[in-house]
Amino acid sequence: MLIAFSAMKQYVSNCCFSVFLPAGLCLLAGGLFCRPVAAQFPADKGIRYFPVLIHYDAAKEKAGSVVNAVNNTDKNYLLQATVSAFDPASGRTDAAAGGRPPFVVVPPLTRLDAGERIALRVRQAGGTLPSDRESACIISVTGIPPLSQPAPDARLPQAGRSQVQIALRMNIRLFYRPPGLPAPDSAAVAASLKFQTQSHELTVVNPTPYFVHFSSLSVGGAQAVSGALDAWVAPKSNQRFRFSAPLSGAVLWKMNGEKNEYKATL
Repeated sequence: MLIAFSAMKQYVSNCCFSVFLPAGLCLLAGGLFCRPVAAQFPADKGIRYFPVLIHYDAAKEKAGSVVNAVNNTDKNYLLQATVSAFDPASGRTDAAAGGRPPFVVVPPLTRLDAGERIALRVRQAGGTLPSDRESACIISVTGIPPLSQPAPDARLPQAGRSQVQIALRMNIRLFYRPPGLPAPDSAAVAASLKFQTQSHELTVVNPTPYFVHFSSLSVGGAQAVSGALDAWVAPKSNQRFRFSAPLSGAVLWKMNGEKNEYKATL
């Protein structure tokens, strides 16, 4: 949802926190799209990003898609944007991917002053992507604030007084739809899904050209284990979801952003 102080309670599951020390060490707490943590920030303070999920329609957005950043603080920030591969099994970046997705963010490095708003444009930069299905990547924007000056401690020499710099990274999922591929029909996509069970696992087979993400998923009333719904079902692929008990009964699910509940009988 990653600098989002004002919206931290809403988007904290999409945030990573980094602490930068003068010696160049970096302590990274949590992972991409980590689970919610207890954090409180003043209302309407921080840097907000929107949208936090991009549907990049190549046929309509030939100039690229825009991510807006609004600085609702009294500090100036340096924003650095990068592009990483997407891992459907975790919903996070794919650290094992050999190459970088063919997208760029313009500008890749820019200053965002206090009270200002800027637009970051995401564009396809060459490369070859499948023409018969969606592709995905993650846009990461790291906001680096000014170096904070700690209160003097007379007990320590000047060289022993640490200076700490805290940065937040926003991770935005981008789903690229190639020219010629129409926008998905949610009901048609849901009707196309196939389900297979084996002991504690449900395999979802997705023959469609679209990514599928569940906001809820149950079998015979049993819910998928914690964290299982972080996974996405890639186009023309399948994904396994773990449950805490052997599976039997009807499959009920809702897809991300949809109010309708769908049902399939195993």
